[in-house]
Amino acid sequence: GTPGGGDFAVVEVANSCIADFNGNGAVTVQDIFDFLGAYFTNNPNADVNNSGTVTVQDIFDYLTAYFTGCP
Repeated sequence: GTPGGGDFAVVEVANSCIADFNGNGAVTVQDIFDFLGAYFTNNPNADVNNSGTVTVQDIFDYLTAYFTGCP
């Protein structure tokens, strides 16, 4: 594009706060339910520690993040 030509880019930003699992901007009990739903279906989003697999450690790491909260 040319400057001022009206071109734009859409950039998707990853959720920066693990505790807000559903990304709605608030940390609520629904985030726990949504995390557990992802965990029990082996959804890759439940791999909160980025180990490459969904394991019980992800539960512990998610709960630690949840009780720590978001900045």
